[in-house]
Amino acid sequence: MVVRTRAYAWYVLALLTATNFFNYVDRLVIVTMYDGLRHRFGFSDSQLGTFWLAFFVVHALATFPLGWASDHFDRRKIMGVGVLVWSLATLGSAYAWGFLSMLILRAAIGVGEAAYGPPSNALLCELFPDKKARVVGIFNAGMFAGACVGLAVGGLIGFPTAFQVVAIPGLILGVLLFIMKVPPERTMPVARPPSRPPTPPWATSIAFASGDPSQRRSHARQCRERQEGASGSDHIRSKAAIAPVAPALPPPRSAAAH
Repeated sequence: MVVRTRAYAWYVLALLTATNFFNYVDRLVIVTMYDGLRHRFGFSDSQLGTFWLAFFVVHALATFPLGWASDHFDRRKIMGVGVLVWSLATLGSAYAWGFLSMLILRAAIGVGEAAYGPPSNALLCELFPDKKARVVGIFNAGMFAGACVGLAVGGLIGFPTAFQVVAIPGLILGVLLFIMKVPPERTMPVARPPSRPPTPPWATSIAFASGDPSQRRSHARQCRERQEGASGSDHIRSKAAIAPVAPALPPPRSAAAH
């Protein structure tokens, strides 16, 4: 399966950027609800900080294996499941009953978001091989805008309604990721670096004169190789020159001479 139209590639970019937007909405909405959480549960500053510790530790540990899985399995499903997991964990945060339940839910958000980042970046680079920096810039703009919106929603609406509101779009986006018409696995071959052409003698001579130590070593190595090659050729020629020449045999005498 390949993306046949440029318009659909831009649709995929819009979908992934929107998902990245709500990625950061769900991540940061809790920050401006600290007062409400303190009032409801009596959380201390250390406990609120532990929520972020759980999120980032789990996010860091899950990123590499989920990135590896995205290279070997259907990345649409990995991204879709990741978005659904973090959206459900955000929704569940509205119904947390204490410190332990909120801690587990924040850690689950880290797992979901770790499943989304690596495959989404790889997919965009495949769809836009000639516009990678521009497309990744658009994609990253979504997360910064989402961070601002998440902070605003958490402060304006508060706990627990803010968790409920921001979780719903992620559930819809997760389903849309499942049905994207893109290659399920990486399609671009791994690029191999081109072989380095030999350095011409004049270039190494100029570098040698300029004082570059690495070029001096390269120049000296090339000189030794040329000298060894020349000495080998001289040795072969000298052996050929002193090799004894077999005397010419007289022509066979015919039977009639006898």
